[in-house]
Amino acid sequence: MFFVSVLVTSLFTYVINRFRRRGFVTESDVESPTPNYVRVLVNMLVVVAIALTVVAVMFGQSIHPDPVHESSGGVVHVSAAIPGQMPNSPQKIGDSPSTGDCLRMEGADDDTTVVNLECGHPDAAFKVIGVVSRPSGCPQDADQRYFQSRTRPAYALCLDYNWQTDRCISVDYTTGVVANVPCDRKSAKNARTFRPIEIYYDVEGGRAPECKYPQIPHQARKYSVCVAVS
Repeated sequence: MFFVSVLVTSLFTYVINRFRRRGFVTESDVESPTPNYVRVLVNMLVVVAIALTVVAVMFGQSIHPDPVHESSGGVVHVSAAIPGQMPNSPQKIGDSPSTGDCLRMEGADDDTTVVNLECGHPDAAFKVIGVVSRPSGCPQDADQRYFQSRTRPAYALCLDYNWQTDRCISVDYTTGVVANVPCDRKSAKNARTFRPIEIYYDVEGGRAPECKYPQIPHQARKYSVCVAVS
């Protein structure tokens, strides 16, 4: 602030002296304002505005700074429960797995079956975040859905990836197979491996501005998984 005051005072003095030498400002101008005096004031204000702009640039400031985008939510441990991940739904339907269970899928297409596992099991690739009567009842941002129509009553499992510390999720985009794998395993030709970095919850739009990596966003439930991709 001292530097700004000195700079502005010096510029004021310089402008006044210049105009006095050129005859634009006289003692009578000061005592009785005239159009010349008004013009001098306008020029002085312009000089001050330019000076303040230069100072702002020198200090790395912006006249209209961009708003700071901060997450209104928080961060949870990779293996911890994610607030808001499981919407209200029946715990189970008939013989279905229960909300909160973890599992892996076996087979492909119409022959796919699910196997219940402990959530800390290295093969548990999915977590059940809801059990509904039809797949359309799942949250729009569920990572995957599984529909079992051969049982009575039929049910659909709403699934998210089961993120674990020191484990990665591998997705084969040719076969659709999702697996929980060691992070040091080399990805298959048509697969991508996702290593969880951090999980942000209660973030608008399902994306966390703090994340410096790719994200797997969940817009409806307002959480995001920050991942490294290989």
